[in-house]
Amino acid sequence: MGKEQQQYIRRANIAFNKAEFTKSEIYLNKIDNIINTSRSLTCKFAATNLLNYKYTNALNVLNQYLENNKHIDNKRWQWPITCRFIWIKYFFVSENNIHPNSPDLTPEQSRELQAWQQQIPKPIDHTKLDILKKLYLTNEGVNLFSQQAALLELLNEDYVIRCFPPSFWQHLYKVLYDFLWVEAAYCARRNGINLTRALNHLVKGSPLSDAILLAEHGQYDLAASKLSTQDNNCVILPEYKTAYQLLAGKPLNSISFQIQEQDMAFFKLLENKSVAIVAPSGVETFSGNKIDSYDIVIRTNISDSKTLDRQATHSGRRTDIVYFNGRYENEILEKDESSIESEIKYFCYRFEEFKIKNKKIKNCRKTYITNPFYEMNSYAIPKIIHDIIRFNPKEICVFNTDFFLNPKAHYDGYINYQVDLMKSFRSHDILRNFRLMKGYWLAGLFHAEAPLDVILAMDESDFIKKIQLRLTEEKNAGYIVQ
Repeated sequence: MGKEQQQYIRRANIAFNKAEFTKSEIYLNKIDNIINTSRSLTCKFAATNLLNYKYTNALNVLNQYLENNKHIDNKRWQWPITCRFIWIKYFFVSENNIHPNSPDLTPEQSRELQAWQQQIPKPIDHTKLDILKKLYLTNEGVNLFSQQAALLELLNEDYVIRCFPPSFWQHLYKVLYDFLWVEAAYCARRNGINLTRALNHLVKGSPLSDAILLAEHGQYDLAASKLSTQDNNCVILPEYKTAYQLLAGKPLNSISFQIQEQDMAFFKLLENKSVAIVAPSGVETFSGNKIDSYDIVIRTNISDSKTLDRQATHSGRRTDIVYFNGRYENEILEKDESSIESEIKYFCYRFEEFKIKNKKIKNCRKTYITNPFYEMNSYAIPKIIHDIIRFNPKEICVFNTDFFLNPKAHYDGYINYQVDLMKSFRSHDILRNFRLMKGYWLAGLFHAEAPLDVILAMDESDFIKKIQLRLTEEKNAGYIVQ
């Protein structure tokens, strides 16, 4: 792509982020073959047409994108694209007064529009809806509420929920999270999930999207039954199915785990062993001796034991297996072979690039991971539990983790930068990480040492309040700038 085209993309993005939708559309129209350039640009192109009241154009953009990519099945990114159809249909009905028999619509769109029209309450109260539209586009709408409780009252009205489509609520979740109104943010996300489920016959979602929606409501058995791993080529489906079976409390010997041939040595290392998973929290637990007594000790993102010396009283000294995230995978690739601790038996990575580039470490393997809830990205500890449970350990115990509720997020020397907890909590969705960990804990897959045991005993509403308080503390300390 030439420099001129790249400038159009940059200018279109800037205009879009400033809510200058007419200007954004002008630049987007100048980009060659935009629908095949990127999903992000396609969505913005559709959105600018939508916000400039060019509804037919917006539908055509998304239709063409899905048509061009119809050979790719069971991909999670197709679901948000198709959900945007519902957002556009809402504007068809409430703002442009398009009739289901309009010649602008195909017969299928006409049928779907008629079904959607029946869901929207009449008459429409534009006063309340305009407040939420302001929230959707900017943070200005938040200023209309003196307290979060007043906004929660509005968000919980069935009338309001049905007037907006799922994609609206998902974006509102991000806006409210950025404002640190966490309870309201999760209320918005819950609205979107519930509405998506109610309207799933319009979305025509894949089996994976059906399963995710069922899992959101705790229907894990039914979610697992939706996923047939035999009739598609989507490599992530077996791990989703495994997660739902585990959350449903299925006996481990009844679950068909994925285990690659190259993992047999790892299997022998873990089978019938006691395993301690040690998180890098700065919480003081005085568990060092107990941790070192386990057969296998697992940690995250370290390649030598020097950083543990000052923390040994609380975290122990031994390390047998290390799990890396993407950032630390790159750091270890740059280390000299002599600096990599020889006692570490296995290095577990997420991305294939680590294996391709790494010539220094013989015992390394790719992890089995899953993100079984709506729009979540698992933190390290639930990923590790999900990965190692298939290797038949005698017991698993998790130490030194508290979902960042302790003011000291990590022990000294673990990282060299300040974590932006607001962005971390929002992008990973810490509530769904809590739900996954609690589900595995209740299923008896691992033991939780203090303070994790107390946290997992909370209900979700109390946990959300704790997160709200923690983010407020970070803001008052100057670590979050809004």
